Amino acid sequence: MVYADCGKMRSGCKAPNGAWGRWPLLVTCALYAGLMLIPFARTQAATTNPNSGQEQIVSEIVIRLADAPPDLNQEPWLKAARNLIAVRAQEKFSDLKLQAALEALKASKLFETIHADSIPDGEQLKLVFTLSLFRRVRDIRIKGQFPFFQKDILQAMTIFPGSVFSLKDDPQRQQQRITALYHREGFESPRIVVQVEENPAVLTVGVFVQIDKGSFLRLKQLDIDGNNAFSDFALKRRLSVWRAALLPGSSGRFRNQDLKNDIQRLMEHYHSCGYPDVAIDHRLEKMPATGQVNARITIREGQLYKIDFAGNRHFWDRTLRSDLILFKEGNPHDFGIKRSVQNILARYRSAGFPDVTVKTEEKRDAAGGIQVRRISFVIDEGPRRIVASVQIKGNRSVAAKDIFGQLLTRPKKLFHDGALDPDTLEADLYAVKALYLKHGFVDAEVNQTTEPAQTAKNVSVDIIVDEGAQTTVAGVQVIGSRTITENEALSAIQMKPGQPFREYMLQSDKNVLSALISQKGHPYITIDPKVSYNTNRSRVDILYRIDDGPAVFVGDIRFNGIFRTSEDLLRTELMLKSGQPFSLQRLLEGQRNLNNMNIFKSVKVRAVGLKEKAETVHLMVDVEEKKPLYVQASAGYDTERGLYTRARGGDRNFLGRNKDVWLSAELSQIGYRVETGIAEPKLWGWPLSANWNIFGEEIQEFNQNFGTRTTGTSLTLARKWRLRWLTGLGLRLEQRRQFSTDNRQPIGPDEFETRTIAVATPAVRYDTRDSFVRPKRGMVAGLAIDLSTGLDNLDSPSKKIKNLVALEKS
Repeated sequence: MVYADCGKMRSGCKAPNGAWGRWPLLVTCALYAGLMLIPFARTQAATTNPNSGQEQIVSEIVIRLADAPPDLNQEPWLKAARNLIAVRAQEKFSDLKLQAALEALKASKLFETIHADSIPDGEQLKLVFTLSLFRRVRDIRIKGQFPFFQKDILQAMTIFPGSVFSLKDDPQRQQQRITALYHREGFESPRIVVQVEENPAVLTVGVFVQIDKGSFLRLKQLDIDGNNAFSDFALKRRLSVWRAALLPGSSGRFRNQDLKNDIQRLMEHYHSCGYPDVAIDHRLEKMPATGQVNARITIREGQLYKIDFAGNRHFWDRTLRSDLILFKEGNPHDFGIKRSVQNILARYRSAGFPDVTVKTEEKRDAAGGIQVRRISFVIDEGPRRIVASVQIKGNRSVAAKDIFGQLLTRPKKLFHDGALDPDTLEADLYAVKALYLKHGFVDAEVNQTTEPAQTAKNVSVDIIVDEGAQTTVAGVQVIGSRTITENEALSAIQMKPGQPFREYMLQSDKNVLSALISQKGHPYITIDPKVSYNTNRSRVDILYRIDDGPAVFVGDIRFNGIFRTSEDLLRTELMLKSGQPFSLQRLLEGQRNLNNMNIFKSVKVRAVGLKEKAETVHLMVDVEEKKPLYVQASAGYDTERGLYTRARGGDRNFLGRNKDVWLSAELSQIGYRVETGIAEPKLWGWPLSANWNIFGEEIQEFNQNFGTRTTGTSLTLARKWRLRWLTGLGLRLEQRRQFSTDNRQPIGPDEFETRTIAVATPAVRYDTRDSFVRPKRGMVAGLAIDLSTGLDNLDSPSKKIKNLVALEKS
């Protein structure tokens, strides 16, 4: 309660005499009291319970779905909302819990609008949550997108199949983004219509985008002013907008961004030709009535720069020219010259010239009506310092060869010029310091001295080490954890008693302990390491004080955006179940498993409540499914088959179980082949892929008077191991029969008989490539062996089966 006392004055203030003199005071007090009572009135409006000063009990929590379709099954949504709301009935009301509940509802991306009311219920409080549901995009159909691909339109939109959709905002938002795309691409008046077809029963929408790209502008005239060094044609042929104007149709449309890119390329061209002060502007005159545009480019070329070098004996002029920044990035306010000087200095110093100096001298004149600025880089190289020898002094505990292994400063050898670079020598000192820290010498000091050797240009480098005392770990103690034992902790960390103390390893061991405890359902762990040295700093005791934090469990798991895929399959791949201890590592592994499935474009797992450190974390898995049905076709010519055509179609998500069922056919001048099969990426849940197919073909090679008909089946099993190894086994059973194409008599009695062949192919492959599409590093090596036998010459059918089974087992 706020009280305002208007009858007394503050000391030092006098009220005017008379009734009229008191009116200003009364008005001021009234205004002051009114302003002070505003927060009180707002508080009463927010909480109307008369017992608001006491801790209140939540009597009931009511969840209402606003604007829900009448035929919608509301129970799954109400259950999801109840799980996300941390407030419970018959518990004390808390503003923090209410705020956490609102944040969790918002983070779930299930509800478009969220509103909470508190209603007095006697001496208790009733909470009412009013929620409206997001819709999900079922599919997006686009018509009239030419000259763009459908994926270009989808990339411009913020929605995709499986994403949330707001009936109020998203149609207009997507229309604006697609319109902006066509404007950027040179279309002046595109007309975009976004229609929504809702399915209220399942809260999904189908989005249909109708595009009328409208008219575009073509470049009618391009004028260039101010160019004295180059002709108009020499500059125009470098402009993509000028070349595009020669193309027919929408390919020759004018785009503002293309002109800006062209101007940037002209700037680079002028810079490389000796005009670093060039400035280029442009002006457009659009004529929508005729669909044309005129462009005028104005160039201020500036001075022509002529560069030469003096005093450089060690480097050629051509080498030093590569350090000139002004011919690459320009020379505003002579910054290009200054940076070029710094580059030349750095080159000389790295080559062993520590006393080098670079000055610039310039002259200005005119040649052929062009102002020329002649700049000469005058270089005083000074003596070159070559390392004659490197000596290690003061090392007692670390071998000299180990220290030499850290140094880049070395005497001259076959592939090393031996130049003394001060920056490299300074980096070497840090490397030696790091080596001593690794061995537990926390107070080690490393310095260097250089002295002239036999000749004036040769120097001898001494690395002087003051090792100090080596610090070893006397003991490690882990206290406070209820999740792991001290023995488990000590076996996990790397710095154990008796080993050299490395301060930088404290953070590494802290991360190891955090990961170990987090896997057991305690992600909010805190670890405070303490280090205690003895008097001479030769031994150290390490204490890890651990607070496990609360046990965290997995709450509701919800998959959003799945229309075809089995939810049971996804729960198996996610590796986490409701009620289990929450493990961030298992969550990342599960997300990786989902991403590796070839049926999704994208997978994102959101842990709702993890950021707020809630004791129950709900998982929201947002996926974007690929279109399950696909058709592929190709045609071509090669010398083996002649003209050929090939087609393949299938379902990459057959029955929603991540199985690829396909049918393919090939027709060529030498025959045909038909094949069907099914691919299973995880056979019976094991990390074993299986591919089974049935095929039939007829081939008659060129310049042959016979052909071959083949039918068969094959099964391929493969497993990929973690260490870049892949092992596999292929089994194939086929029947072959030759036939004559010129009705000739067979040479032998069994020439045209059917032959049955069984083949087993064990294989192994080792692959270290960094990329499958565009590998830059690594290697791939493989070995495969075909083990085959004919089944026609066996004694009996039973023996055929026995031999075939034995072959498969082998």
